[in-house]
Formats: sequence, C-alpha cells, structure tokens
Amino acid sequence: MTIEPLTLFLRSRALALKRRIAIGLRGDFNPYPQVPEGVCLSPSLHVGARAGRASLNLDWALTGEGCVEAWRSEARARLRDLLRVPDETGPVSAVCERVMPVAAGYERRRVYLRFGPGCDAPVDIVARAGTPADRPNPAPVVICMQGTNSGAHLNLGEVRMPADVYKVARGSALALQAADNGYVAVSFERACFGERRERHLEKRSAGPTVDAAFHSLVLGETALGQTVAELEALRRWIGDELAPGAPVYLAGYSAAGTAAIAAAAASGDFAGIAVGGCVGMMRDTLLRRGAGGYNEVPDILKWFEFDALLALIAPRPCLVIAGVSDHIWPHSAAETVMAAAGRAWEYQGASGSLRLVKAPGGHSYYPELMWPELARLVAASQTDNKILKPPA
Repeated sequence: MTIEPLTLFLRSRALALKRRIAIGLRGDFNPYPQVPEGVCLSPSLHVGARAGRASLNLDWALTGEGCVEAWRSEARARLRDLLRVPDETGPVSAVCERVMPVAAGYERRRVYLRFGPGCDAPVDIVARAGTPADRPNPAPVVICMQGTNSGAHLNLGEVRMPADVYKVARGSALALQAADNGYVAVSFERACFGERRERHLEKRSAGPTVDAAFHSLVLGETALGQTVAELEALRRWIGDELAPGAPVYLAGYSAAGTAAIAAAAASGDFAGIAVGGCVGMMRDTLLRRGAGGYNEVPDILKWFEFDALLALIAPRPCLVIAGVSDHIWPHSAAETVMAAAGRAWEYQGASGSLRLVKAPGGHSYYPELMWPELARLVAASQTDNKILKPPA
C-alpha cells in the first residue's frame, strides 16, 4: 500500500508537535515502553557502576605522610602518561607580532606563537599603561584562560558574540583584572575556542571540543594533554623571552580551571593556580553530565581521583572558588575534594597556601573573590617557603 507524501508529512509534523509539547511541559519526550523496575538501560548507569568499582591504584586517600614523595613522583609520571604529555615539549617560536587595540588604561602586545606543525596560538601580554618594563623585581605573571566560552577576547573585556555581553558584565576580563592587581597578564587562547576554533572540517560537531578530542585519541593523544603541553611551552617562553625569573601562575574558570589544575599537577614549574567552577570528584561530577571529550582522560580512574590532581600541586598556592548553586561543580563537591587533598599541604607545613572560597552564586566569574584571595595565598606561600627553606 502506497501512502501519500502529504499523509507522511502530516503524521511526522503531528509527532514533532507532540514531542515539542512534552518537552515544554515535562522537559522530556519518551515514547518508549516503561522500563521494568531494576532494569538498567541507560549507558550512564553502566559507566557509573564501573566507576564505583574503579581500582584507583595510586589512590591519594590511602597515601600516608611517609609515602608522599614516592607517591608524588609516581603519580605525576602516571598523569603525564595518561594525558600523553611528552617528557620534553619542543621549543616555541614567535611567528609574528601585531598591534592590537585594548581598553583605555592598558597596554597590549600581541604575539603569535608556534607550538608545533599546524599549531599556532595568539597570546596577548597585558599590563597597566605606563608600567615600567625594567622593574628591579620581575612582577609575577598570570596566564589567563577562558572556559567553554566564545574565546580569550573575554579576558580583555571584548564583546564579539551575543552572550559576551553577559560574560563581560559578570567579570570575564581576567587579563585586565590581573594587570590591575600588579601582575603581568598573559591571555592565552586554548585550542578549540575563539581564534583557534575549528574552521576547516567540512562537518563539525556541535560541541567545540568534541572533534579535536576524539581525533586526538586516534593519534594516541588527548585534547587536555595538548593544552598542558602548550602551557608548559608557554611558561618556558615567558621565562626566556618575557619575564625571566618571574613566577608564573595559572588562572581560569570552568574548563580553563581544569586545564590549570592539570598543568600544575603535571609540572612543578608553575608557581600556583587560581581557579573556579571546576573541582569535584570525577564520579560525582564528570560522569553525571554530558561529555565534550576535553575533561575525559582515558584510564584515569584506574589510578586516581580528582583529589590526587590537587595534591600534586602542593605546597604551591592553590585557590579554588566554588559557587553554592553551581549546577556543574557545586561548592559541596569542591569541599569533598579539598578536604581530601588538604593533607598534602599539611604534610609540608603549607596549609596557608590552600584556600577554598564559597561563592554566593552559580557557575560564573568571581573577580572580587579571586584577586584578594590570590594575593593572600601568594603572601602566605612566601612565609611558608621561609619556614620550609631557611636561609643558608
């Protein structure tokens, strides 16, 4: 029996309308039979069950004070292996420089850095206008990154996409804020976003990191590992070309905070981190939401949980800001991680260098909390270092 095209069209449109109404009223459209009690059909239930039995062969929670150094050495090596970060990243070269506008009262230097074949990134160095370039003591440097947003231009308070209006109003301008607080700000564009967004694939996935993350796996690499390798190379460039001898901190919210934590955990060369909206045990956060491929590191739960990543940062300054109503990384989740990781700072007499700040809202920027707290942590770490390393 042949069905008229018009009949097929009307049936399809009627079902589409029914689906839209169901989603509008109940937030879901499920035309399938009711699942019998005790039957698990969703793939996430299988993943959750497996995660609950994860082995955690380098579980930080089981590491005693006398074993910390051995654990740190093995855990850091394992993390670098999981991220597929090479033992030595190649040299960075400046491809070109450009004059770029910036908000009044600031100075901006734009450099395009080459991290490897087919891998360039724009970097903006920002300072308050009139800041002497030859200060006797090099000012600390803060590498500023944006999360899953439209791009690093938000670090400079620039609006390029419709949602940027709200992001800037909420305090996205990390580079300008860093400069206001006496730091040299380095605004870094992570791969997959802004000027480094995917533009050459014929058919792109909706999520900005999905294609790069899964294509990296084909090559035996990870997208997060690429960011970590680039940050390590950027830090060396800063030390060689921009600010020799200056401590280099990492700052960012959400996925940018994830990148900062991973980089500082994988390398002891960063001076510390200031992050927000990115801390929680993986089994309680990452595995309970949709994935973009960036945060998901193959095999990581065979070795350790999120508390281990933070423990690898000790005794350096580590500031974590978490919103009480953050729908992705709530303060309660961060509290669990920080309580577990805090022993790493206690063991090294550096408890004053670790801070969890409860923010009053959700998944957003909190500049009024970040910068004063970071300054206190940096000051506390200097005192701790004097205690830990008395002068000869």
